[in-house]
Amino acid sequence: MCTGLLLVSYDHGRCCSDALLSITGAGLLHPPSDVSVDSVNMKHRLTWRPPEVSCATVSYSVQFQGEFELRILNGSWEEVQACQRIGACVCDLSDHLASDSDYELRVRAECGGAVSRWARPAMPFNRKQSEMLARTHAYLLPSMSLLRAAQVKSSIVCVATLVTMALLGGLLWCVSRVGRSLVHSCYPQEPLPAALVSGGASVHTHAHARTRTHICRHA
Repeated sequence: MCTGLLLVSYDHGRCCSDALLSITGAGLLHPPSDVSVDSVNMKHRLTWRPPEVSCATVSYSVQFQGEFELRILNGSWEEVQACQRIGACVCDLSDHLASDSDYELRVRAECGGAVSRWARPAMPFNRKQSEMLARTHAYLLPSMSLLRAAQVKSSIVCVATLVTMALLGGLLWCVSRVGRSLVHSCYPQEPLPAALVSGGASVHTHAHARTRTHICRHA
């Protein structure tokens, strides 16, 4: 049975599975086209173009097969749970392609009761192929921009220093003025005792009288 259906098989080596899809309506729906992997900074996205169909709503399902699935799980395929019967033509595989081995990826379209054949990228994908752009962008910054950034930072530091010094000077001045007022208010100067005041006045009067007498004698 498999031999007779090799001509309609899209997925080589799996003719029985494709034959079953053909019987259930897979031949009525074209598969997605231009299937490719866009990988930047270890963010892997499978993208494709929708098929030309006459039905209103088309959904897509994605599967992957790594070395573990191929060798340990006897060539089985794992479904990407977040990409089952989705309407978008993109699937994020970042959390699923977790080793440095090659991965086979495939996607198919579904519309009503019709299911397309699986469509794959031209080559298996390995996450080592991911394009790393973060460090490259850092080195591509123009030197003038770096110089201007340093100048702006230096100016900000200078202005902040001047403002801080002005605030500290004003604070010290306020503390000195307020401190004097607090000292005078907390420790007021007490008047001299009356005895000292009167005694001082009499001593002053007596000294003044003696001075006048001395002057008169010499005259």
